[in-house]
Amino acid sequence: MADPEQKTKRPVAVEIGARIREQRDRLKLSQGALADKIGARDQTVSRYEQGHLIPSAEALGQLSDALGVSMSWLLRGHESDAAAESPEDRHSEPSAA
Repeated sequence: MADPEQKTKRPVAVEIGARIREQRDRLKLSQGALADKIGARDQTVSRYEQGHLIPSAEALGQLSDALGVSMSWLLRGHESDAAAESPEDRHSEPSAA
């Protein structure tokens, strides 16, 4: 018998794409403008948003910078346990505790 929760879950690529589109719309950016900011083609942004292509780690970093959100938010829809980081902090080495 099928798990009823399975029907409500969407694939990760679709979830990431929906968040990219949501933030792009908030910023009133076209797909072309976002593509220019990340050095990609409009079709690539379209494929991300439709869930046909999962952004690479490098592309996720570029998207998070361009959209002003964390990579954690793009991937999971919420911030990580750490406080929100600046773009510089996201790309630096974690400090030793």
